[in-house]
Amino acid sequence: MALVVTGLLQAQEKFEIGLIAGGGYFNTGDLENEFEFTNTFTANGGVYFLKPVFKQQFVESGLLYNFRETANDESFLQVDISLNSLELPLNYGWKFNNGFILKAGVSGVWLLGKNIERDIKPNKLGINGQLGVGYDLNRIKVFLNYQHGINKADFMYRHGDVGLFMKYRRSLIKLDVNVPIFKF
Repeated sequence: MALVVTGLLQAQEKFEIGLIAGGGYFNTGDLENEFEFTNTFTANGGVYFLKPVFKQQFVESGLLYNFRETANDESFLQVDISLNSLELPLNYGWKFNNGFILKAGVSGVWLLGKNIERDIKPNKLGINGQLGVGYDLNRIKVFLNYQHGINKADFMYRHGDVGLFMKYRRSLIKLDVNVPIFKF
């Protein structure tokens, strides 16, 4: 932690704020439910904050809104499930001289669906490990990211008068575009 703080204080590069947008393929694997979720495509958008440290290295964070609609694939119970969420990523990365970028970190995810109840003993925060590779095209940065759940997200999904207890570990591969807006 002291090393990161020292790097932030001594860095000569400018702080960067920008917009991020992307989409990907969402897999709700490693389930412990009576039925299985379907895998779906997703979309996300938000803002990111990037602070260079130690010349070619950087710390990146942000706030993303993830839009994810899924369903179960059992014929006896047809339920569409909204797994929309807010995500707070924290990455440490390295930008190579030829424009390639490698980053790794963790992200916290909070589910926002209106039918998701949390009054049972749930894991309120889903923690994901993530790894990304990208390329800096000067005006935009393009990343291919992989996220995998470290812990299982537990919640009760309300469907009419019935509550369905869910446990899932998310896995996601996505393509993101970062557009810098401010550098100061």
